[in-house]
Amino acid sequence: MFKALRKQEGFTLIELMIVVAIIGILAAIAIPNFLQYQMKSRQSEAKTNVTSIKTSQLAFQGERGCFGSLAAMPAVMPVGGSATIWPAAEFLPSAPAIGATFCIAGGTSTLPLWSDIGWVPSGPTRYQYVTNATAAITALGSITTGVCPAMPAAVGTPTNAGFVASASSNLNSNAVVSIFMNAENSNMVDCTPGEF
Repeated sequence: MFKALRKQEGFTLIELMIVVAIIGILAAIAIPNFLQYQMKSRQSEAKTNVTSIKTSQLAFQGERGCFGSLAAMPAVMPVGGSATIWPAAEFLPSAPAIGATFCIAGGTSTLPLWSDIGWVPSGPTRYQYVTNATAAITALGSITTGVCPAMPAAVGTPTNAGFVASASSNLNSNAVVSIFMNAENSNMVDCTPGEF
């Protein structure tokens, strides 16, 4: 009689193991997808910044008559998605040395600071940026191919005709570097599609 009054409540060990197995399977599917989504969202920094560098280069060229070449910043390419703070000096336009001229005969198009073309990042960056003036108009190729030329050497003369801006990083710390490029006559190109 007492056995009949006693109800069985709770879950059996097998039921709990099944629930744990289901949660494990869902986690195994969801976590890699979440990490890939996170990497793709970090790439938006490069796309946005390289496009705004292009806008700044075109404005600089409209005002000065040439495109500017700037050293890679930050000096060391970030790896593993780490964000790097730019030096404070990059945020203030440089005062050219007496007699130094940009973009006129006898002058140069190699600029000391990124703010000289009117562009600085809005905060720490996960990519290394560089822009080089080129002697000829630049052809990056089709957007769909994902093939980009090697970064051209900077042309320091004021008679340049184009520029290439690039962003490079290794967000996932593997052997392949993710590169985005833009030029005066092209749209954004992902030089390493599918790579972070």
